Amino acid sequence: MNSWLAIWGFRSMLLEGFLITVLLSVIAIIGGTILGMIVAVGYTGKNKILRAILTIYVEIFRGSPLLLQLFIGYFGMAYLGFELSIWEACIYIMILYTGAYVSEIIRSGIESIPKGQYEAAKCIGLSKIDTLRVIILPQTFKKVKFTLIGFFIGLTKDTTIASLVGFNELLKQSKLVINATGYPLQVYFVVGALFFIMCLPLSKFAEKNSVKGASRAV
Repeated sequence: MNSWLAIWGFRSMLLEGFLITVLLSVIAIIGGTILGMIVAVGYTGKNKILRAILTIYVEIFRGSPLLLQLFIGYFGMAYLGFELSIWEACIYIMILYTGAYVSEIIRSGIESIPKGQYEAAKCIGLSKIDTLRVIILPQTFKKVKFTLIGFFIGLTKDTTIASLVGFNELLKQSKLVINATGYPLQVYFVVGALFFIMCLPLSKFAEKNSVKGASRAV
């Protein structure tokens, strides 16, 4: 009982870490999804130079560890003369990291749409932008939404990596509480519960939509 009372005394620190983690996750998800959609659409063009640039970006951020990217974004950029705060570095890297993965998910959805739909849209006079906006992207997101949700849940948990560059998210705050109280097991139990609370809405959303999809199929 004394251990839980001691941890309760540091509830404001854990709450601060929780809110910071939520904020970082939301910014990464929204910004990364927008970036990923732009990159995925860029792949549909015929500009070979643009496609090459986008391929390099995606391969770099998908082919290297997130921790290494955070180290380069925060410590490495300072050596090049670009001073970024810990917040700026983590947000930029998380958005770029998320965008690379989301672009591949959305691109796979776009490529799964039958080519006949593009031809039909062209026949009724829709521009390429309108075809993507009205016909292709809505279908794409329906196809890949569960894959995206699964990635977003993993991304929320991956924000803990930012603590290794000094970002004061939930895991970083929990270590301070552990040092102050000396109860690591109990603190990590609370941290796990808080991450469960963060990921639960996404899990329930996926579960609810999968049930709806199954009922429609029946």
